[in-house]
Amino acid sequence: MNESRPTPLRFEGLRCLKCGYDLAGLLANTCPECGTTFDPAALPGLLRRRGRRRWIVALASLLLVLYAPYSWLLWIDYPWSEYRWLWIKLWPGLPMMLPVSIIGRRWLGFEPDEGCGLLLTIGMSVGLWLGLSWIGARGTRRLILIAAIVLALSMLNSVGLYHAFHM
Repeated sequence: MNESRPTPLRFEGLRCLKCGYDLAGLLANTCPECGTTFDPAALPGLLRRRGRRRWIVALASLLLVLYAPYSWLLWIDYPWSEYRWLWIKLWPGLPMMLPVSIIGRRWLGFEPDEGCGLLLTIGMSVGLWLGLSWIGARGTRRLILIAAIVLALSMLNSVGLYHAFHM
């Protein structure tokens, strides 16, 4: 007698949208963990949209924690009209301004707020933001850990720039 066994559905690498249960090897379109039913044809598209949302959340969160510590620049006592364009020009590169200024002045002989140094500072800041966002989009715990570390380092960098600015 030939018994036919049901073939597992193709859900390798997919997870339940509600509880996150690994759907690999399932024989039905119901999650055994939480009981949610799903359309197997629509699941990859839903997961792609969920991945985009994670990217957007990671990008926005890390943008906030990278640049929020520099808000003291909005409240400085100096005449804003004299420094407005300087700080607007420097704003994209602020997260890497202090490290690039230390390395650039000592070993490479350039300032981080002009020419090649400014491009390097902005490029490294944007690269840092995108790279950390890529890691943070992989999971909520990773994003929280990275955001906490980035906020602490960004605050230290901001304090260093504040003291350098007021010297």
